[in-house]
Amino acid sequence: DGGSLISIAPATEGKFGFSTPQNARVNVFFPAGAIRSLKPVSALIIPINKVSFSSTHPLPANYRIVGDAIYDITARLDTGEAITKFDKPITLTFTYTDDQVKDKDEKNLRVYYWDTEKNDWMGMDNGLVDTVNKTVLVTTTHFTLFTLLAPPKTTIVYTADLNGDKKVNLIDFSILLFNWGTPPNKKADINQSGRVDLDDFAIMLYQWTG
Repeated sequence: DGGSLISIAPATEGKFGFSTPQNARVNVFFPAGAIRSLKPVSALIIPINKVSFSSTHPLPANYRIVGDAIYDITARLDTGEAITKFDKPITLTFTYTDDQVKDKDEKNLRVYYWDTEKNDWMGMDNGLVDTVNKTVLVTTTHFTLFTLLAPPKTTIVYTADLNGDKKVNLIDFSILLFNWGTPPNKKADINQSGRVDLDDFAIMLYQWTG
């Protein structure tokens, strides 16, 4: 599946990234002094096949991977020893496309990392979602598996059956008219906009059964 490798000098900043065939991408930025080492450090990003992880690394309930990308990000000394903690936060920027979130709740995008001690995915609360530029930015002081997740879009079903008799007719229309404007009965506000108005009337006409 490929990967991306970089050698970073401890006294200088460094950045690298990796893009998947689905055009999902993660960019990694190291500030100067993030690594306590006198020699350059090798950092690596390896994409993980989510199918092979489905049984051993199950995703949080009701969440889906954006862009089908799981990234295994590591950093090692020249001795091969893994770096488990950084002296300064590392910035990870995840990018995505409109197509990758067309069936997902874009505003609730969240980066998750794999906690090897808890053996579970943990959500990162410091994420900054930019829906205009299609990026999610987080900071971390350690490397592990990372992925960008989102819940599926929820479909809101509006019903104009205001009296609950499984029909939309003049009785419901009279309830709508009685509550016109600011509704005493919030159920009459079919689209839950805070007011009973022409939008609610249009929904009622569309669902009219007589």
